[in-house]
Amino acid sequence: GGAGGGPELGALPGAGGMFGRVHGAFVRSLAATEGGARTLTVLARQVAFVAALSSLARAVRSSAEPRPRKIERLRLRLATEQGSLGALLSIDDPLPLPLEPAVCALGAAAEGSTIFKSALSPLGLCFLVTQAESADASGGGGGGGGGTFRCRL
Repeated sequence: GGAGGGPELGALPGAGGMFGRVHGAFVRSLAATEGGARTLTVLARQVAFVAALSSLARAVRSSAEPRPRKIERLRLRLATEQGSLGALLSIDDPLPLPLEPAVCALGAAAEGSTIFKSALSPLGLCFLVTQAESADASGGGGGGGGGTFRCRL
């Protein structure tokens, strides 16, 4: 579960019927396995990560400002935000990206992030990744501390 104040994986709002039962059984089974608690912790961190990204994307989309100003605000928020988005700035324990779990993020690189030209204003975010993954990541970086990984949200 999410006893530490984080996201609750044992119950999903609005999930009822068969999905809710299967999800609950999966979480209980996973918690009972060796290493399952660690997997549940990673999943809970990923849920919080995606929620923070979603909040950021909604804030960008709701703004009526021109694209260059939105990009400036995005970069500012990624570089200085506290609270839920602060977790994007510096990740103490590398976090596997939800859609690319072989890539572990250490934080967001504000200067490499952008907003694409589109009515939906998709975000182009740049993440700092661990050295092992940076060789395989698109837009890879090199250098002693790791590299970068670019993704479109």
